[in-house]
Order: sequence, then C-alpha cells, then structure tokens
Amino acid sequence: VFARSGTTVFAGSTSGATVESAGKNLVTNIAPEGPVSSVTTDLAFSQSDRNLYSSHFTDGLSVFDAAANRWKIYPAGSNGTPQEGYRKVFYDSLRSLAWVSTQGGGFYSVSELGQGSPAFTHFNQPQIPYTDPPAFTTTGKAILDRDGRVIMPVWAKTGQGLVVSSDGRSFTRIAVADNESYGDVAQDMDGNLWVGTEFSGSPPDYGVFWVKPDLSTGGIRGTAGSALTRPDVNAVIVDQDDALWCGTNAGVRIIQNIGDVTSMDAPVFIGREVNLVQQQLIHAIVVDGVNNKWIGTENGVFVVTPDGSDSLAHFTTANSPLINNVVTSIAIDTKKGEAYIGTPSGISRLSTIFKEGKSDYSGLHVYPDPLVQASDAQPTVYVTGLVGGSTVKIFTLSGRLVATIDGSQLGATVTWNGKEETGRKLSSGVYIVSATSTQTSDHGQTKFVLIRKP
Repeated sequence: VFARSGTTVFAGSTSGATVESAGKNLVTNIAPEGPVSSVTTDLAFSQSDRNLYSSHFTDGLSVFDAAANRWKIYPAGSNGTPQEGYRKVFYDSLRSLAWVSTQGGGFYSVSELGQGSPAFTHFNQPQIPYTDPPAFTTTGKAILDRDGRVIMPVWAKTGQGLVVSSDGRSFTRIAVADNESYGDVAQDMDGNLWVGTEFSGSPPDYGVFWVKPDLSTGGIRGTAGSALTRPDVNAVIVDQDDALWCGTNAGVRIIQNIGDVTSMDAPVFIGREVNLVQQQLIHAIVVDGVNNKWIGTENGVFVVTPDGSDSLAHFTTANSPLINNVVTSIAIDTKKGEAYIGTPSGISRLSTIFKEGKSDYSGLHVYPDPLVQASDAQPTVYVTGLVGGSTVKIFTLSGRLVATIDGSQLGATVTWNGKEETGRKLSSGVYIVSATSTQTSDHGQTKFVLIRKP
C-alpha cells in the first residue's frame, strides 16, 4: 500500500512500515520490504560490512544491506531465532559477530546474521560467571575496548556489573558496584570504562561508575549540585575530545575532565549542561564523522556542534520526514554521512553533509556540474571528496578569488550558495575550486561550469 504526501512516500507492508522521500533530508529506498517490525529498540551500523542491524524487542531482528537496498528479517521464535525480548545490538567487526542483548535472557552472539541461517550462541547462567546467579539477567549494549575485548553491561537485579571476553566465547566478571541497573558503557582514551545506570526505581539508579584498567572503581553520583545532576543515565558516550556525554531523563550533561581519574586519587569533576536539550528525555547519543552529536529524544533528533554549544539541526515530524518524534536509537554511517533513526513507527534514513574526511583530494569534485543559476533560484552547491578540515576557495580562471568556504569543522563535504561573498551572482563561465587542510600537505583542485540564466 502506498500513499503520497508532497515529496514523501509512505510504504506499508506486512512486516512493518517504512518511509521514503525525495526531499533533501531523507534518502530514498530505505526498503523494499522493511524490517521485521516497525517498533525499533536499537540500531547499529557496521562500517566494515555496510549493514544496518536493528532489534525489535519481542518481534525479532533485522539486517538492512545498504549497498543492495535489501532487508533480511529474523522473526523471534522462527527458523532458529530465539524467542526473546531483544534490547540492544552491536556488530563486532573483529569477530564478524553481532552481539544482541535481551530483557532477562542474558545475551547472544550471532554469526552470519544477514545471511540465510544465522547461528545463535546463548550466554546466560551459568555461562556468565556469578555467585548465586539469578535467573533473570538483563543486558545492555556491548562495545569493543581498545584491546579488542567484548565488554557487556549486565544487570541481574543484584548489581553484577560487566562481563568481558577476549575470544568471544568465554567471559569473566568485572565487579563494579552492588545493587545497580547498568545500561550503556563507554571507554575513554586512558582505557577507563564508564558505565551508566538506567532508571529502574528498584534498585535505585546512581549516575555513572568508572572502572580503571587495574579494576579499581569509583563513581559520579547524579545529584543536584554535582557534576552529574541526575542519576538516570540512559546513554553514555566518550567523544573524540575525551569528554563524557551522559543522556538522562532531563537533558545531557558533559563531564569534561574524566582523564582526572587516571592522574588523581580524588578527582573533582567539572560538568556542564547542553542547553539546547534541557529537560528533554534522552534515549540515544551518537557521534557523526566530524564529531557532531546526534541526540535522540521524545521530541525528535537534535544535532549539536562537537562541544554542544550550538545547534545544527532539530528534526521532527513537523519539519522533516521523521516518522515519529519518539527516537529510540540512532546509527551513523560516517563514510556516507547518513543517519538511521529508529522510532516506534519505523526507521528513517537521513542524508547529511557530515561525512568523515578523505585521506587525500583524489576524489575532489563539485556537483551539480554544470551549475545552472536562474535569477530566482537559490542553488546549493556541494564540494565533496575533501580531506577533513578543509578550507575551500573559488576562483575565476583569471585567478580572482570570489568565495571562501570554511570547512575547518567539517569532513568530506562542504556547501556553497553559488554566489560571491558580497552576495552578487556570478557570470557564466568556468571556475576553479582549490582546497587545503592542516591535516595534509597535499592540496586539491578541480573545475566546474556555471551557466547563468536570466
């Protein structure tokens, strides 16, 4: 069944709903068939195999092959897929496995997920080594640490902490603290692990704990007046500047000096609010290819600058093809600059200019080329194939500089309005594009044609 509204096409199927659009923000053809369910609990995009992995709680798992534009679905309880409440999913490119957490049933490693017959290996009691193990074991989102070990947060309603594996087959316990509900985990540049405590009521949530490489631990309690003002931490990331971002039930706090746990016995932490998302219920925080933060809330997606001080975008159902304002998860394809957004109503795929930079300028080009500029048009010109942090300059063939584009905070792509810096439109002709970056001694150059129409 298809319905069209403006440039947006809504497509329904027996396996869920998807959305496609010819608009500038949403890439076409997120489907044909769609995932196993519209209700999406988590997303993970694998840069290595170019697949999107999605979990759908009691409905099962799905894999989207972005290159082939094709879904593979795995309904829970059917054809070898266990009957579970699937929470989080993570793709382990080192072992070519997907790690899938559950609501009460431990977790699974899945080989060949995306192929015809995936193999599920179950890890619960007694495979997860605990004393007096309970039967109900909820797990969070796995990560790979800097040594290639799998780290899985575990909440067995007795505050069991984390489990770790070097081979992906046998796990050992890392004790954190008792009686906490562990959610996401992240690792900083010094190798310390940071674990958030999700809202649960019982046991009470705490804030974040750290675990040093020597397994000594500590925590930042989320209380009023502290660096972390709330204890309910639903999302945790460490960004490229070694800052800890904590998404809570009422906004995002950034702990800026987490490195002090390595150098000091009793660190005093410094925290600040991301003002743009104050009082928002945060479900997800991810980093794109140029260190911008994408924050999933119950009021759409906020995109903020690397330090969180400025807003770049706020996507909602009112101003974009986003399917539902309740955003449960986000996954970023940093190479293509695409963002996959999971909601209770389906998955949207947004195309952005925030692509990670190239290693050289061999692919530098301009589009559209030729650029047709009518008197009433406001074209957007894309210069892509850039090394990250590029400064781009536009010249006439005679060498006159007509525009400079600051891409110091961007990656592979910058945009230009097709005009001189004075706002004057350019005459028809051939123009030269020059690009340089502090990240390389190389420089790039290409040409494009501009056609001026009355």
